Amino acid sequence: MKRNTFIISLLVIAATVMLSQRLSFRLDLTADKRYSISQPTKQLLHNLEQDVEITLFLDGELNSGFLRLQNAVIDLIDEF
Repeated sequence: MKRNTFIISLLVIAATVMLSQRLSFRLDLTADKRYSISQPTKQLLHNLEQDVEITLFLDGELNSGFLRLQNAVIDLIDEF
């Protein structure tokens, strides 16, 4: 019985890890919804007829502050 429980636990953990790699979400708990995309922006992006090309000039040997900024901007662009 313990073996079955162990196998089921491993399967649940494996499924959770695989699912978390495919899905990403972020909770915005700030009062002013600073890290959320507003509904009008979502609608605007949805109605675009052509792809939007974004060039991010934030690369190379960056200090830790700029690396965090780079990651935050990339995450935001991926969310768009």
